[in-house]
Amino acid sequence: MENNGCQHYNQDHTGHNAKRRWRNWAADPEGITGEELLDFVNNELFKSLKNLHAQSDRRGLVVREVFEDAYNYMKSGTLMRQVINKINEIDFNISEDRHLFGDIYEQILHDNTLARPLRDYGSADRVDVIVTNPPFGGMEEDGIESNFPAAYRTRETADLFLLLIMHLLKEGGRSAIILPDGTLFGEGVKTHIKEKLLAARAPGEFAEGWRRISDNFDLLYDAPENVGALRQAILQLAVMGKLVAQDTNDEPASVLMEKINAEKERLIKGKKINNVRALPTIDEDEVPYNLPEGWNWVRLGDVCHDWGQKKPDVEFTYIDVSAIDKEHGIISEDVKILKPNEAPSRARKIVSKGTVIYATVRPYLLNIAIVDKEIEPEPIVSTAFAVLHPLSGVLNRYLYYYLRSKPFIAYVESEMTGMAYPAINDGKLYLGLVPLPPSNEQRRIVAKLDQLMSLV
Repeated sequence: MENNGCQHYNQDHTGHNAKRRWRNWAADPEGITGEELLDFVNNELFKSLKNLHAQSDRRGLVVREVFEDAYNYMKSGTLMRQVINKINEIDFNISEDRHLFGDIYEQILHDNTLARPLRDYGSADRVDVIVTNPPFGGMEEDGIESNFPAAYRTRETADLFLLLIMHLLKEGGRSAIILPDGTLFGEGVKTHIKEKLLAARAPGEFAEGWRRISDNFDLLYDAPENVGALRQAILQLAVMGKLVAQDTNDEPASVLMEKINAEKERLIKGKKINNVRALPTIDEDEVPYNLPEGWNWVRLGDVCHDWGQKKPDVEFTYIDVSAIDKEHGIISEDVKILKPNEAPSRARKIVSKGTVIYATVRPYLLNIAIVDKEIEPEPIVSTAFAVLHPLSGVLNRYLYYYLRSKPFIAYVESEMTGMAYPAINDGKLYLGLVPLPPSNEQRRIVAKLDQLMSLV
């Protein structure tokens, strides 16, 4: 190994390999910089070090093992050049310089802020403002994760520092953190962190926090995949009862269900809807998470009904999957007016204003919409849809949002069958669980979601 860098082992040090030696790319303070340096480090240097052919060379093996899980997180080639030039000022042939560098390195290794259990930080440790660029990008040693609550245990440095920073902020405190791309977007522990970040402790707190995010949205979330993840995080909070405040004056969902059951009986007696067998009771092991007081877990089929089927016998408006504007959750203008003899065999299901339609073929595409107006002539939808007309006290827009949330998507994906065109049948769809809030809270949730989704 050369002073200040690495060379390749058991390889020809000419041509491209010689270029990778420290003295040939890093030693010159006026050497490559900016995008050229970034491209070299990311796409040439790191790749070659990860793939050293060093079976019989111990030093080469050490270098390869070090770089196997190493990645460059610097985004500025100019700043990287400045760091390299500082390293070049250290003379590793001088004992004093080596010892100084070693002392600094050992301090970094052993003074790990994350090694202190989170519960040991008390009120005296909390501060109003944190501005930091923590050492993100690595994995912590075994055992560090046990210093954090069970729901947040991970070995990812970035996640643990985020939790620590949140814990150290006083009520109303603020923080500015430099984060690697994609830190907030992922599953598992990352989902719990997003929930903790976005959850409001007081009614006005969420609005103020969201205002700060939306004001800087173009800086914080500049990648389309991140926007999608943020939408999902917001939906997750909503259907868990963490997006808006609960009101003890709201009529609870248990009373709402009594009214829904009475309405369903009236509709059956009046032959408005077909009588269907009772759905199975919900077992405790089916429930994916706990709900706030006043909410109830119900099955989708408990809170909505279909309108039956018919073979068109007069001119009708035919709605198939191509007519869905899934980004806005409505029926587009791309519908067909057909005569009975032009009706395709799948044009059978009846809908009306207020009905939610859900495409059961390739449901992961989320072709879901609300029939938001009176349609003339009579609308008939394809059998590729499940028809979900909410009973009184259940907002169709609340259902629409829930059907697009992670918990329901996960249920549908677990029940799909088929390879080329995976689908879920209506019966299994109606068995899916729905977290039912009081009607008034549904309105608050929908209003907040409409507001937030318009920003993202």
